[in-house]
Amino acid sequence: MRAWTALILALGLASCGKSIPIVEIHEVKIPIAVDCVPKDLPARPVLEDEPGALLAAQNAAGRARLLEKGYGPRRARLNLLEDVVSSCQTGRP
Repeated sequence: MRAWTALILALGLASCGKSIPIVEIHEVKIPIAVDCVPKDLPARPVLEDEPGALLAAQNAAGRARLLEKGYGPRRARLNLLEDVVSSCQTGRP
């Protein structure tokens, strides 16, 4: 019986010299790339005032007509893209 008591006491005291590990938790913020371009963004439209069409126009009046026809759709697309870029910069979808 004495041997068992001595053994248990020896094993119990053997662990006294070891220190308890200290667990530290640190919060690390890592930026994650998020696609802010909406999935339903329409494809680039084919405009009437493309460079090839302007070169093929008969005269200055024809080129002016093509530019006038392309201005509205181009402006609408630009407004849409500006909204997308703005939402990407502010982080709001």
